[in-house]
Amino acid sequence: MAFITLFGAGMTVKFFPLFFRIDYKFTPLEVCVLGFAYPFCISVMVELCRRLSKHLGRLFAVSLFHFLGTVCLWVLCYIRPLVLVLPLYLLRGALMNARGPIIRAIIMDLVPSDLRGRWNSIQSMSGFAWSGSAALGGYLADYAGDYRFTFVVTASIYSAAFVVSLPLFFIYPAEHKAPAAARETSLQSVAPVTDSPAIARREESAGGTDLPRVAQS
Repeated sequence: MAFITLFGAGMTVKFFPLFFRIDYKFTPLEVCVLGFAYPFCISVMVELCRRLSKHLGRLFAVSLFHFLGTVCLWVLCYIRPLVLVLPLYLLRGALMNARGPIIRAIIMDLVPSDLRGRWNSIQSMSGFAWSGSAALGGYLADYAGDYRFTFVVTASIYSAAFVVSLPLFFIYPAEHKAPAAARETSLQSVAPVTDSPAIARREESAGGTDLPRVAQS
C-alpha cells in the first residue's frame, strides 16, 4: 500500500509549486508562504490522526485518512476556483502525510524484531519510488500540457492503493485497550529505580528509537 501510494505521490507532489506558479500566477513569495503552511497543516493532522486512531483503531484511521485524501485529490483535478483549490491542496497533503507515523507504528508492532531490518529496506525502496516517479510525472505533464492530468493519474494510483489495503481488515489483529490503572501498574513495574535524575534521563534517552523519516505523500 505504501509503495503504490508513494509511487503515485512522486508524480504530483513535486510539481504543485509549478502548478500554482503557472496556472494561478503565484509569485515566488506566495509559493514560499504556501510551502510554509503545508508542513504546519501536516503536523496538526498528524495529531488528529493519532487521537482518532485511539477511538477507531489504527488501521481504520489510516484507511479513512487515505480515502479522504484521495477524494480531495479527485476533486482537485476538476475544480478551478482558487478559493477551493488552496484548501483542498492543504487538506490533501495533510491527510495523506498524517498516516505515516501510524503506519510505521503498525508495522513495528506486527513485524518480529529480527525482521524489522527487512521492512526498513522495503520502505527505503518506497522512498526511491517516490523520487523516481517524479521523472514520469514531468513527462506526463509535458505530454498533456496540464499538471491536472498528472493529478488524475496520481488519484487513480491512490485509489488502487486503497483497494489493495482492503484485505487488511480481514487479517489485521484486533486491538484491545488496556484499562488506565493496568497501564499505570505495568509502567510502574518496569520503571527504573534510581535516585539520580541524570541516570534516569540517560536511561530514558537510551530507550528512544531512531526511525528513518517517511517520505511525503
